[in-house]
Amino acid sequence: MDGVKTGFCIALKHKVRRRKKRATLMRAGSLRRQTGVY
Repeated sequence: MDGVKTGFCIALKHKVRRRKKRATLMRAGSLRRQTGVY
């Protein structure tokens, strides 16, 4: 579960910095979180 937490925190940081570009990556990131790539 730590990988999900760290991935989520990183996603939030990136989301705050660049919402527009990260918006597309967030969808791919959600799939990566389920597989546990983070």
